[in-house]
Amino acid sequence: FHTIIIGVTTTISNFSNSLLMFIVATTASEHIGSYKHLLLFFAICNFVTTIGHAILQAYCHLTPSGFYFFPRIMSNIFIFSVPLATISCIAFMAAFYQTYLILAYHFVYRYKTVTRLGSSCTDNWSRKHWIIVGITVYVIYMSSFEATALLGMSATDQTRRDVPAEILKIYGMDLRDSRTGFLVITFRVSR
Repeated sequence: FHTIIIGVTTTISNFSNSLLMFIVATTASEHIGSYKHLLLFFAICNFVTTIGHAILQAYCHLTPSGFYFFPRIMSNIFIFSVPLATISCIAFMAAFYQTYLILAYHFVYRYKTVTRLGSSCTDNWSRKHWIIVGITVYVIYMSSFEATALLGMSATDQTRRDVPAEILKIYGMDLRDSRTGFLVITFRVSR
């Protein structure tokens, strides 16, 4: 059932984002101006998130000790001694949460184009200024997010010890095994 839902939502998402990109590409620039670039960026990020979700097909399991997030398919591949499963989970979460940053860009864009109230230090900014600020904010936001997830949510010896037996029973995944990667938000640590 889970695979069917993923397949249907991935198909719908990819179709609707393709349609959006086609409409934006075939619409004259004078009709939508630089908003065209924001829409294309939004559609591309939606593609990345959708494909990441389809590939990862993560389980999200809430337990008394914490919230566990792990991919449906595990591998014994490590990158700089970090399991690929952990890296995949962090990458998916980053792709998902970048949507909020893009929405923030959208609201700034709309505010600047729809309102002409007062004056702002950005009134004389060129497209180059906006691109530099946008990229800088994006890099800082995503780097902070990735570092926080890697340092604060990666599996530790303690979180591995606290993995409830039900996860192995339900999913057939042994998260206590040090070769297994996952993310966890710990609510309660056993003593």
